[in-house]
Amino acid sequence: MQVVTIETPSLGDRSYLVHDGASALVVDPQRDIDRVLDAAREAGVDITHIAETHVHNDYVSGGLVLARVTGATLVHAGAEPLRFEHRAVADGDRFAVGDLTVEVVHTPGHTPHHLSYVVRDPGGDEAGAPAVFTGGSLLYGTVGRTDLISADMVDELTRAQYRSAHRLAELLGDDARVYPTHGFGSFCSSIQSEGDSDGTLGAERLVNSALTVDDEDDFVERLVARLSAHPRYYAHMGPLNLAGPGPVDLSPPVPVDATELARRIHRGEWVVDLRERRLFAADHVAGTIGIELADNFSTYVGWLIPWGMPVTLLGETPEQVAEAQRQLVRIGIDRPSGAATGGPADWVGDGERRRYPVVTFAEVAEQPDATILDVRRDDERADDLIEGSLHLPIHDLLRRFDELPDTTTLWVHCASGFRASIAAALLDRAGHDVVLIDDDYDNAAAAGLRIVAGTGSSPETHEAPRRSGTMSILLGDEAPDFTADTTDGTITFHDWKGDSWAVLFSHPADYTPVCTTELGRAAGLKDEFDARGTKVLALSVDPIEDHHGWAPDIGEVTGNTLNFPIIADPDRKVADLYGMIHPGEGDDNTVRSVFVIDPANRVRLTLTYPKSVGRNFDELLRVIDALQATDANPIATPADWRPGERVIVGLGTSTEDARRQLANVEERKPYLRYADDPTA
Repeated sequence: MQVVTIETPSLGDRSYLVHDGASALVVDPQRDIDRVLDAAREAGVDITHIAETHVHNDYVSGGLVLARVTGATLVHAGAEPLRFEHRAVADGDRFAVGDLTVEVVHTPGHTPHHLSYVVRDPGGDEAGAPAVFTGGSLLYGTVGRTDLISADMVDELTRAQYRSAHRLAELLGDDARVYPTHGFGSFCSSIQSEGDSDGTLGAERLVNSALTVDDEDDFVERLVARLSAHPRYYAHMGPLNLAGPGPVDLSPPVPVDATELARRIHRGEWVVDLRERRLFAADHVAGTIGIELADNFSTYVGWLIPWGMPVTLLGETPEQVAEAQRQLVRIGIDRPSGAATGGPADWVGDGERRRYPVVTFAEVAEQPDATILDVRRDDERADDLIEGSLHLPIHDLLRRFDELPDTTTLWVHCASGFRASIAAALLDRAGHDVVLIDDDYDNAAAAGLRIVAGTGSSPETHEAPRRSGTMSILLGDEAPDFTADTTDGTITFHDWKGDSWAVLFSHPADYTPVCTTELGRAAGLKDEFDARGTKVLALSVDPIEDHHGWAPDIGEVTGNTLNFPIIADPDRKVADLYGMIHPGEGDDNTVRSVFVIDPANRVRLTLTYPKSVGRNFDELLRVIDALQATDANPIATPADWRPGERVIVGLGTSTEDARRQLANVEERKPYLRYADDPTA
């Protein structure tokens, strides 16, 4: 048995080609399958099977396309609701790959239906030393995180993860080789151990956090306490992988000249400069965003960019653009809307060029009055921080710009300079004066800056101030989280919502005629909302007792039993948070507000109806259909569009690219092109 490792350092993942010299099994392939095909060609083997350990959250799988290209059998958990052809397997199943035997082991934890694959070579020199491909279950020194499915399932999945690790340890001997998919910088990893592993199960017994903690409750407490933020784009990976991703197009993007770049910047599109961060700081086109083409490039583009936003790439060479393009397709950003190569002088035309300083911590120490902004994650800052520094994690920066002081220069730092460089570029784009601290955080204390413990730090001293009172929520903002009492019990909004779409709507009062018809109508559309992966949540400022008393009336009048929770908000906390009370319409009750919120918790639609006018729920369904279609395809929808009707090719997509991706493209004007609905 030979195992060929295919690294994807940009995501911290590994795929594997396992073979007997003639036939091969591929485990967890990435979407750019040319690397897998090259590895098989070099080994002189035929790919006969492809095995997925789980529905991936951090990348778009290449398994389905690889199976179609090679004719191999795609193996996946039978319990997953996959919408494409595959061989469904479950715990205890076995299959052969040439002379190799593969045993399926159910190892829930990272996901509920997660599988590991034990591969043995009965006739090989090491017949007693199997290989186990553990995906996001048992990693080197740790296990996969358990909070990517639902906040409500974290405790259950963490306990399952602990038991799965112990089951593998009981099933296999010390000489078994462990081959995880995650754990090499991936945000799919959880807590880390202090020891090193040589990749054998024997070593894992000594260093792995799941195998060295004797008490399950203790393990759960430790793991959950250390779970940190994960990229927002993860919310889009599961649905793509369940549906079955298509092939990628890695042909060069359409060239874009300085005039067109200026138009795209003016429209607010993302124009991403791939050059090294110090080069960007020294000279860049105003309005562009510097994200250095390094191992974490795609992770932070996916984390920060509004999903579906057209992206144009600027690189020094075509090879740099091609590498960025390859990284982006792995996370579902399929086609850049264009690209340009060279440098700022080639890209700017008559436009503005900008620059900002780059310093080390030693230079920061010489500026005692500097306003320092820490953009590390909360868990990093919890360990220690620079005394007096502000804190705004980079993944919250875009939605909380207005919390930062705009009358002073911000000196921006992270742990190494990479994230700080992105934050500095975004702040510069928004008009802030910035200085990039491009230095390792470990050098701050040696430079003379005072480092203090993060635990218990004063928010007034260390956190960027938060807004209070009624909020103005804009499209693209993160929907504010809250905890509230509802007719289904107490919920925390983001946890209750999970990775679903959601409709949050307010009604003025219980026991009122228009509201009765509205809530009954929403209940009657349950199947329609379910088909769109959408949860419904209502709100009024009435007490919970009134909600419960009113519910039978709704069922009696409309014939639809209430099947979604209603928030009781008598203290108006949620109503104020979402701006649902309009003084001009009366201060006591909410207006008829509607918020459509996507899987990444971004607000995608806001509608406000006066108290006397009932909502059009058919329009809500139409907009959700349009949003889901335009998120998944390079399209927009025309006026009065309905599913199945012709769509508009997005402005960020060239006609050439559109004809490769869409059917029956028709150009009516250079800026107006129609195509068939790709979701029909």
